[in-house]
Amino acid sequence: WTRQLAQPPQERQRVTLGVEAVGGTWRRATVTVAIVSADRVHVGIAGELESSMSGESSVAPQELVALVDKLAKEWDAKEVAFSRDAAAGPHLEDWAGAAGVRALPLTGRQVRSASQLFRSELVGGRLTHADDPLLTVQMRAARPSDPIGTGDWYFSIPESTGEIDALRACAWAAWAAISPGRSMP
Repeated sequence: WTRQLAQPPQERQRVTLGVEAVGGTWRRATVTVAIVSADRVHVGIAGELESSMSGESSVAPQELVALVDKLAKEWDAKEVAFSRDAAAGPHLEDWAGAAGVRALPLTGRQVRSASQLFRSELVGGRLTHADDPLLTVQMRAARPSDPIGTGDWYFSIPESTGEIDALRACAWAAWAAISPGRSMP
């Protein structure tokens, strides 16, 4: 992760962001970054918001949009991926249009594809991630919507044993960066 951070922007072939908030409560939200370079694809947490840090009961949509805006500029990201069904979706789409960033609201089928791609790329060693304690905890808590063997599953919020916002945001960013058949912006 440190090496990816130090990499000059001109050596990055593609940078995408992924966004996910804790379903239902908006207690926390995570923004991740996927970096495609000549020799690897790397994903990690770029920023996060937690309502307890501000003394509020939930993260405000404008707080999340402000963080995404800051990180898109910082990373020179041209795309931001998020679940179309997410409550933040309309806010992110409005922001993206004004900011000149391509919004990628994932459909249900794409959420499944992103979850499956993320898992297969990690297992295959083609995708690396930061050694982040939050990701470690969330990977342990994550559960599929259906048995993985069915080939038709996604990282399920209700089935999981804890919050998985960072994990899902990593999957969305990785999908936006490396999904077969996606064209460059």
